[in-house]
Amino acid sequence: MNHAKQIGIFLALSVIAILTARYCVIALQWLMSGYQDLIHQLQNVFANTSLGNFLSSLIALIGVPLIISAVIAGIYWAFRRQSIPGFWLYLWGFWLVLTTLVIYQG
Repeated sequence: MNHAKQIGIFLALSVIAILTARYCVIALQWLMSGYQDLIHQLQNVFANTSLGNFLSSLIALIGVPLIISAVIAGIYWAFRRQSIPGFWLYLWGFWLVLTTLVIYQG
């Protein structure tokens, strides 16, 4: 792609992000809520030690993006009857967003 097209896409997505910021915040809160809920469920499985808390956090950090990406891939497969292109891109994207939220919230 040429630079003008990339700049146009960049500007368009920036405008969309500004216009939908309220809904993006809600989606990010749902993502973080799912992560925290999974951690609490996993803490019932693992001992309440530093290793148990680490394993709960690790599994939740891997599991939430994997579940979301798998649901998207399943919906895509239901309509197209083929695997979704860029599955790993979606997985890495959700992981990056969730990791940023986890680090930000401390």
